[in-house]
Amino acid sequence: MSITKTKKPTQKKLIADHIKKVGSISGLEALSLYRVMDLPKVMSDLIKQGLGIRKEYKNDNTGVRYIRYYSSV
Repeated sequence: MSITKTKKPTQKKLIADHIKKVGSISGLEALSLYRVMDLPKVMSDLIKQGLGIRKEYKNDNTGVRYIRYYSSV
């Protein structure tokens, strides 16, 4: 009997797939959905790899400022 380990997708892959499918993501969503704690670093890496990303500063309903990343494709 052979046990095959499946490889977990990287954080970059998870975030890239999410952006392509949903269109945008925030740091809080990245943390809660994928346990990505440093979304700006992941986004920087994806941009360096050629993924079209734009960011927009937003305020939530309590006035806290955050960044939402969007696919620019």
